[in-house]
Amino acid sequence: MAFVLWSRSLGMAGLSDRDERWFRRCCRHLRGCALALARCLRYHETMDNEHLTYRDYARYARQSAEEVARDCEAEAFRASGPGGQCVNTTDSAVRMTHLPTGITVTSRESRSQFRNRQLCLQKLRQEFVERAVPPKVRHATRPSRAARQRRLDHKHLRAQVKVQRRRIDE
Repeated sequence: MAFVLWSRSLGMAGLSDRDERWFRRCCRHLRGCALALARCLRYHETMDNEHLTYRDYARYARQSAEEVARDCEAEAFRASGPGGQCVNTTDSAVRMTHLPTGITVTSRESRSQFRNRQLCLQKLRQEFVERAVPPKVRHATRPSRAARQRRLDHKHLRAQVKVQRRRIDE
């Protein structure tokens, strides 16, 4: 009930169930920091759009690792696979989700959780750089006269081959 009153005081009376769950998770994650909460709300509005452009990714690519880390939710888990007892007993693998974009990366290369967090941030920034490439400009073109003529010649040859395959009438 306190959450409902607090969200109404912020002017968010008509939140859907999905938005309310997201907002509660965000508040828990940010522990009441008003500035970070405002930034998180702006990101949530862009997530409703769900169509991030290459410019948005370029803006994230220009951010420092600390700024990217502030917008991420990190989760440590036990890595599986080869490595023996060291891998099976420590929660050194890290899964990091960038909340504004929804990109998730995982790192389990190192035995150190701190190093895996740094590797996750590097992977996230690399993903931003890859997605920040502007799309190639496409121009509408028509086939040239020679290309049209080649296509018609090929169709004519195929038609002749098919004529020869016909059954001979007596």
